[in-house]
Amino acid sequence: MKKILFFAVALFMVTACENRQWPEIVMPENEVCYDDPVTGGAADPVLIWNHKSKQWVMYYTQRRANMPNPQGVDWAHGCSIGIATSPDGSVWTYHGVCQGDKMLSNTDPEKRHTWWAPDVITDENGLFHMFVTYVPNITTDWSGPRDIRHYTSEDGFNWQFQSVLPLEAERCIDPCVKKIGETWYMWYKNESVGGYTWMAKSPNLYDWEVVGEMARDVAHEAPYVWEYDGRYWMIVDAWTKHMRIYSSPDGLNGWEFSSEITPGGHPAVYIIQDKPVIIGHLHVGGRPTVILLRELKYEDGKFALKK
Repeated sequence: MKKILFFAVALFMVTACENRQWPEIVMPENEVCYDDPVTGGAADPVLIWNHKSKQWVMYYTQRRANMPNPQGVDWAHGCSIGIATSPDGSVWTYHGVCQGDKMLSNTDPEKRHTWWAPDVITDENGLFHMFVTYVPNITTDWSGPRDIRHYTSEDGFNWQFQSVLPLEAERCIDPCVKKIGETWYMWYKNESVGGYTWMAKSPNLYDWEVVGEMARDVAHEAPYVWEYDGRYWMIVDAWTKHMRIYSSPDGLNGWEFSSEITPGGHPAVYIIQDKPVIIGHLHVGGRPTVILLRELKYEDGKFALKK
């Protein structure tokens, strides 16, 4: 895979949703760009250009893939939100985990909480917002309640709790937040009604109202939405049915299946300097996962991996 030339942006303006304002990113020589050095379980990644520290920052679920004697799926619980950084995207360095109140720091090994699948954005004032899944216990199966929580940060590393989102269901995970027009929207998996994508809206990132179901042709998780070529696109993780891509004229209605991408799971897609880039995780034998960072090509209304 060819490298994309990297250049710094001398005058950088923070905008809410414009990935094109981010500098170019260098694709790694190997599609596998990152392997968590502590737990070997980096999953559910998202990217952002940190305008304060002037570097790329990756947030991810730090699954406990290498824990000894796991019971069921307890290794996928008790997770923190890991952070890796890079000056240009080609090589990533482990930074630690998100620090914050309301149990986010996960400092007590005897009373760990579960954090999954963050999405991190900046608002018009450059404030970082993280929307993240919280599970209040460690279980050996996929049972139990979970919700989506809102944190804010001045630097992208230290976080302050804001609220639990009122999504009218006990089992909501995998948030993705974007601004369309003057309104913020969140797409998420609603496990209480079969495991499909639902949507909520907010005028300010703090007050949320549920809109309803968006896609249900097959069960899936991890919706991620972006804008390109005059349309909105959503990619989801449908497990054995691969990563499925849908399109919509306005991002709010009329989602139609377009194409699929494999291999990989829990993806996010960004348009960086007009180039589509996909990041996601890949299982590498049992519990361990690594992060893939790849370039996409777009042709005839479909996305595919660039060779």
